[in-house]
Amino acid sequence: MFKQLFFALTASAIMVPAWGATEWMTDFESAQTKAQEENKALLVNFTGSDWCGWCVQLKKELLNTPQFTDYIAPHFIAVEVDVPNNASRVGGEENLMKNRELCRRFSISVFPSVVVMTPTGFVTGGFTGSTGFTAAKAALNAALKNAQALQAAQTLQGAEKAQELLKIYRRLPEDLQDAGAALRDEIVTLDTENTTGMRDTLRAEAELMRIEQQLHQAQTKSIDDAIRIVDEALKTAMPVNRNVLKQAKINFLQEKIYVKLGEAKNVQDIEEVKHMLLHEFVPAIPEDDREEVRLQIEREFADPEKVLKEQTGY
Repeated sequence: MFKQLFFALTASAIMVPAWGATEWMTDFESAQTKAQEENKALLVNFTGSDWCGWCVQLKKELLNTPQFTDYIAPHFIAVEVDVPNNASRVGGEENLMKNRELCRRFSISVFPSVVVMTPTGFVTGGFTGSTGFTAAKAALNAALKNAQALQAAQTLQGAEKAQELLKIYRRLPEDLQDAGAALRDEIVTLDTENTTGMRDTLRAEAELMRIEQQLHQAQTKSIDDAIRIVDEALKTAMPVNRNVLKQAKINFLQEKIYVKLGEAKNVQDIEEVKHMLLHEFVPAIPEDDREEVRLQIEREFADPEKVLKEQTGY
């Protein structure tokens, strides 16, 4: 469930020419302004130029070809959001931080991701991974139709507008629906009477995404922080999300325990692992399984010295 996001990123006001018909901008805000002025959609390539092989291949075999750049020129303002390991490729740490924030804002978890959005940041489609011209064109044409529908929906109000926005949101590719969080949030705000019948579903999706973002940040610090966030979230989470969060906690606890077991140097460390299993892991699993798992732990850790030898080899 919880995606492994790769962050590292760019944004300079330099324009990088591709083939004559189209130039890929690298400053997202400048690209937004230009798209607004020219009444075009944004085409955003989220890429990792020095670690993502598929990204390099897509750029070489599709994005920088005359056929593709000629196709996108009339419809899009193209902008590249690069996320290299080496920040110097994008002008330094400040640009890196800007593009990390863009990745977070649009929940980009797959690289490459080529995303179509309005100048104001409403995602309307796109594609992920490496693909050919025909498939890419079909995906971008569908995204343009969504953008046009979104523009038309702006003349509506309330529940009627929410209904139209929901149609657009549900047409987003599945792996880009998290990127469409702004669209989803507007539907929830507009649909006060739940006329779409989707209000709770959309609220649950938004809640889960917010928790995921918190977890990604916490995991860079410690597993304990991630577990704490899940525990806090469980206190107020919508019922539909609770089982997902409970399983996430179990996964984090398993990871924590495996690390502790792998680092064990003496019998006391093994006893601590057993204590964690009995007093942290067992209470987190479904109640019907607790007694059986508890007995299994007691059997397997009955001889701590034997467990230590199995782990350390001596």
